[in-house]
Amino acid sequence: MRSPILGHQSIRSDSDAEPSAHLPCTELIGPIALLRLLTRLAERGLIMQSQSWTQLPEGTSSSTTVQDIKQILEPTVLKKILAIAVKRISRFREYIRDRVQKGLYHTALINYIPLAELALSVLEFDRVTGGTFANATCGARKELVLCLGNAAEMAIRKGLNDDALRLAAAANFYGAGAPREEKIPVEVVEKNKRRLAEAKRVLNID
Repeated sequence: MRSPILGHQSIRSDSDAEPSAHLPCTELIGPIALLRLLTRLAERGLIMQSQSWTQLPEGTSSSTTVQDIKQILEPTVLKKILAIAVKRISRFREYIRDRVQKGLYHTALINYIPLAELALSVLEFDRVTGGTFANATCGARKELVLCLGNAAEMAIRKGLNDDALRLAAAANFYGAGAPREEKIPVEVVEKNKRRLAEAKRVLNID
């Protein structure tokens, strides 16, 4: 079940009121759902198998053809999907920065979360496929750490200390031992450590 904090309020909205429901926007929930589906297929070894199929597995929709499946699961297409996802995270993160500058911290918070979720979906697909598409997923861990850290900062500013603790802890977890090619700035790592320490201080956690 999705946590109440996860969700979407229009990035372009000038309201910082907490909405009654939080749902990721279609530009994010679409690729999240697609990558989760691709991950399940990869876990079953179906992505590589599909390229040698001459007929579809039993139960497949009659409106789908073997060629459709092969095209969608073709390695070059998958690389494009992954690369576009990483770029979309970066682009949306820049949009959210404007909300932060306007003091719309709650709006920023609930928009950072699905970005982190998309980044995590990219990393999970990369893990399941054994790094086969590593070149296309480069930058996803950095985006994940940035989005989680920024979300933690927004939670701190809104006094959502339990959320701040979870988000800051996650930012530190994924930032630790990140590959050099991710180029996570040292100052970002240090900020996330301070955010975690601040959340623990407010909650009286040693």
